[in-house]
Amino acid sequence: MKKYLALFVLMAFAIAGCGGQEPSDEKVVLKRPQRKQVVKPQQPTAEEKEMVEKKIDITRLKRNPFLSYLAKVKLRRQEKRIKTPLECCEVGVFRLVAVVTGVKRPRAVVQAPDGKRYIIRKGDRIGTKEGRVVAITMDSVIIKEKIRDAEGNLVGTEIVKLTLPEKK
Repeated sequence: MKKYLALFVLMAFAIAGCGGQEPSDEKVVLKRPQRKQVVKPQQPTAEEKEMVEKKIDITRLKRNPFLSYLAKVKLRRQEKRIKTPLECCEVGVFRLVAVVTGVKRPRAVVQAPDGKRYIIRKGDRIGTKEGRVVAITMDSVIIKEKIRDAEGNLVGTEIVKLTLPEKK
């Protein structure tokens, strides 16, 4: 009995859904959106330029309360170049192995803490404190490092000398 009742209800819905209006032959016209006129920006006046420059200067002086101190120091020290393997650790852990002098550009061989050896020349970077090879003498390599304070400002420079080990 329930089956017949359900069938009757479904047929009633089907008949009610089939009826309706006949499709009309009217054409449907779609309107295209009008193109917006492009307004060319006007050149700012001298006064406006001055105001913009002042705002930029003021915003540079304001400090960001949401930026941590460590992130600020890290942003200052962040460089866009790729660091070499010689910039992995302090200059003091490198060992001078050999020096080649008597040529136009003297060279030296240093050994890193991991046992690898590298050839360095004048001007190469070495160490974590932005050290540069300043000179290569017959028995040593002179490196100039930058000293920075806690905020990352340059305080001074330090000269480090790597010497060849004495022969026994």
